[in-house]
Amino acid sequence: MPGITTTELSRRIGRSRAAILNLARNGTIPRNGDGTFDEAAVRYAYGRNTHPAWRKPLTPADGAAVQPRNDSPPTDDGARDPDTLIRRVLADEGRRLEGVISHDDARTAEAILRCRKLAQEIAATEREYIAKAPVQRHIETAFNALCAETQALPARYGAQMAAEIRCDRSMLEEVLGKVIDDFIAGLSPPTTRPIPY
Repeated sequence: MPGITTTELSRRIGRSRAAILNLARNGTIPRNGDGTFDEAAVRYAYGRNTHPAWRKPLTPADGAAVQPRNDSPPTDDGARDPDTLIRRVLADEGRRLEGVISHDDARTAEAILRCRKLAQEIAATEREYIAKAPVQRHIETAFNALCAETQALPARYGAQMAAEIRCDRSMLEEVLGKVIDDFIAGLSPPTTRPIPY
């Protein structure tokens, strides 16, 4: 049986010529080697290769409108089918749908769901970070405590060190104290820097 042209197929199934060419290019419907189409094969492939909730009904040969079947499994979030999920997502955004859902409505709902998922990921990431002010205070407190402990070393261990090297304790504490003070003065105060990402 010879195939039919794109224009004739468009007239018979109720889809635009451009839509038919896009479906053929994407591999959703088969196309003969000579560029024509087999109507029965196109109808079968269209019903089999497109998601039930997203496909536009084809016009049958007798002219009656065919409603696409909806045999998709229930989703995790309680929606019974993609149609219900799309309607609920759009209703949450203030848009009520009447009648058949268009492809644009489905794409809009998909974009909204992607944005919601991204917002959840960002919120989860932000919860992992610690606020800068408490970290800065903790670092400054630890730095000041380290400086104080370092400055107390000569008084704490001066007598022991002086006995081992046989020198005057007060002179050793004074020299070590001066060296430690000069070293601490040369240190820069601690800072927190943002992590680049």
